[in-house]
Amino acid sequence: MDSPKKNIVVIGAGYGGITAVLRVARLFRDQSDFQVHLVDRNPFHLLKTQLHEAAVLKTKIAIPIERLIGRRNIIFHLDEVGSIDPDGKIVFLQNGFLPLDFLIVALGSHTDFYGIPGLQEHSFTLETLADALQIHDHIARLCAQASSEPDVEQRRNLLRFVIGGGGLSGVEFAAEFAENAVHCTRNYHVSLDDVEIILVQGGDRIMPNLEESISASVSKKLLGKRVTVLTNTKIVSQTAGTVALSSGLVLETRTLVWTGVSTLRTCSGRAD
Repeated sequence: MDSPKKNIVVIGAGYGGITAVLRVARLFRDQSDFQVHLVDRNPFHLLKTQLHEAAVLKTKIAIPIERLIGRRNIIFHLDEVGSIDPDGKIVFLQNGFLPLDFLIVALGSHTDFYGIPGLQEHSFTLETLADALQIHDHIARLCAQASSEPDVEQRRNLLRFVIGGGGLSGVEFAAEFAENAVHCTRNYHVSLDDVEIILVQGGDRIMPNLEESISASVSKKLLGKRVTVLTNTKIVSQTAGTVALSSGLVLETRTLVWTGVSTLRTCSGRAD
């Protein structure tokens, strides 16, 4: 009688999870006593670094899991993890459970609102495909409203877009939106002069993890794309129609895309 296989369970099909499950499957491809499992609540892998493209252009950025794992020794479970029992060596799913011998948790990152009043209730996040599509539809709707708004000030309030966070995600979204704002104005017959894009960064420069010369170069390019960059400035509160800044400035806007994230630790281990 064959002995039961040892299960290697990978939770999360983001960049970390997909990389891990493919490497593990390759490492144990010639060892028939190991079985690799992948668990995720979505049937696709999301190209999160391209979410800004989906938010602006509705670009397709989802790859089916089955296309990535192919015929490898990987069993995919379309499910959510409820809890993990390390002593009992079990991962409990919403629709069952998986015995495990080795576990890799790769849950990526989540949005952190840092306790800023009104931010969670009124801002848009850019973490999922649904987020990106919601932003895309919201922008189109505002452009349509602006096209029939006779009051110049109200029209500009509708077309004032604020991005919170000057990291990679915020900068990429600002640049992508600036390049394609012309589509909004052309399709809905509004003036490009009425569109204002403001990037708010709490530190003294955007993309602080890169060299200062690179940050300066990117800032210059954003300025050339008509993006206003506010450094040393924090968002202190938000309502349905305003964003208050630490400088004392209150922006009339219907759109704040918040890109602040808090990284969850990716870990692995043996269930002993």
